[in-house]
Amino acid sequence: MLVTPEFRLGVLLVHGIGTPPSGDTLVRWSDALVKTINRATKHEVVATIERANVGGNGRRSGHTEAVLSLCHKGYTERWLLVEGRWAGSFPPPSYRELVSWSV
Repeated sequence: MLVTPEFRLGVLLVHGIGTPPSGDTLVRWSDALVKTINRATKHEVVATIERANVGGNGRRSGHTEAVLSLCHKGYTERWLLVEGRWAGSFPPPSYRELVSWSV
């Protein structure tokens, strides 16, 4: 018997620098991903957010996640999108360091 995995792909969206609220990176990038897939496929593939758990109510405690559903000609595939936050684990860069990275 062939077992189909719940998710076909996992995407880790990492929040690095700054202080946006939990879930902000997930919401912004998942919205951009949905719009890009829909536009790039001329809506032949319909991408939607099936469900989202923002604020740590996900599959594992403390995880902010969403499920992206992709539908095309009767076939549906699901991707797990998870936000990783590690900004508090490192000291923020100085203005000079940030500028040097940009140049």
